[in-house]
Amino acid sequence: MPITLPELKDWTFSVDNESIAWAVIDREGESMNALGRRPTEELARIVAAVEAPRPARSRASS
Repeated sequence: MPITLPELKDWTFSVDNESIAWAVIDREGESMNALGRRPTEELARIVAAVEAPRPARSRASS
C-alpha cells in the first residue's frame, strides 16, 4: 500500500521504486525554505506516515 499524504503545502513527498522515501521542502508562497510551525508540523506527519506499520509485501514464488 503506497504512502499518501494529501494537502502538504510546504513539502513534496514521494517513495521511489527502491522504497526510499523523499521529502523535499519548498515553502508555499515563501522565498526562503525556513522551518516554521506549518512545515515542522507537516514534517512530523511525513515521519509518522513513514514509520507507520504496513503489511509486508508478498514475494512471488518460482
